[in-house]
Amino acid sequence: MLTATPTCAQVGRQPGYILPLAGDTVRGIVVIGRGQSNAQLCQFEASGQSQTKQYTPGELRGYGTTAGQSYESQAVVVPPAPTAQPVFLEVVTRGALTLYVLPSGNAERFFLAGYRPGKLVELELRTAMIQRRAQQFLAKQRMYQDTLARAFAACPAQAKRSATVEFRLADLEKAVRGYNLCAAPQTVGKRAAKRGSFSFGVVAGLSVFDQLTLGDGSNTGDFNQQYGGKNALRGGLEAVFTPGFKGAPLTVRVTALYEPGRTFTSERNFFPQQSYNKKAVLEFDYTSFAAILRYRLGQHRLRPYFEAGPAINMITRVKQDYLTFTSTTSGSKPYNEKLLGDYNYFTLGGGAGFGVETLMPGGNTLWLGVRAASTAGPAKGTERSGVKSVSLLVGYTLGR
Repeated sequence: MLTATPTCAQVGRQPGYILPLAGDTVRGIVVIGRGQSNAQLCQFEASGQSQTKQYTPGELRGYGTTAGQSYESQAVVVPPAPTAQPVFLEVVTRGALTLYVLPSGNAERFFLAGYRPGKLVELELRTAMIQRRAQQFLAKQRMYQDTLARAFAACPAQAKRSATVEFRLADLEKAVRGYNLCAAPQTVGKRAAKRGSFSFGVVAGLSVFDQLTLGDGSNTGDFNQQYGGKNALRGGLEAVFTPGFKGAPLTVRVTALYEPGRTFTSERNFFPQQSYNKKAVLEFDYTSFAAILRYRLGQHRLRPYFEAGPAINMITRVKQDYLTFTSTTSGSKPYNEKLLGDYNYFTLGGGAGFGVETLMPGGNTLWLGVRAASTAGPAKGTERSGVKSVSLLVGYTLGR
């Protein structure tokens, strides 16, 4: 199986597992660090536990993440120590031959397993400075190419290509994977840490501010009026697309929210200038669709995010639309008429917000946020109308 390479690896808290020296796999949260820290220490929080425990390479067979990163405990010589000692090597690609990488200062060391049974072979590039008269030259002895040629002997075409392989992670990964596909294709899995992944979740919320504006909102007439909204519940589903590797901070989220009973009212008293009062009530069931671009900051337990994107509002039902006139003259009966009568059933707009995410067991994500939205209003016969809202939202996104 091919796993994420270090250049693309995600850091921070991630769903993962450890492989104890004895017993079954233990699942929980793995903390992936930067550089050489992953080779020396594994930080792990078991499912249902609240404390992070640290493991050395001598205490585990290995560890990894559900997104594809994998580390194995292997004994190698790490200067200045003269003898081999256990370290966590990151798996680059696995198959008939397995390629490992170990960060070493500003460089990387590479190891090959499966070439010599029971032995880990290092791929070496030796360099030396050569003095010729007044000039110095850097000479490179590409011993790793000879090692690859011998290891690829079962596939002559791949063995021939090894003479052009550069001492870079991407080139070595490509070469070893190519051999595995030739020699034992059944052992080579699909790319576990591929770019582009989908997940799904549920969303619920409450509007804390809702306002409909007709005309210029100057409150000089029925169609130049601001109508206050009531708090309303909403809920629905979301599909989440991650363009990068799983766990990357940038996501595209398409939400569909059902918003029943969004009510806008206005009540005006014209006494003593005129002898009547007016009360307007508009109530709609909406379904809103939004395409939100969200960017998350950091890899801590609580991760703030910011988001923005376009939205479409669709009226699925008109429940109330009336204007009630009540005379202040005794004995007079109120009478009603429609306020709008004709509607824009589909309106465009957009929204933006912020909030915080937290990683849950199983790779799921719980998030809480505030989202403000502004869309065109439902009134069709007026010069203009608009709806503004602010909502508190909570979502739960499945990690697999």
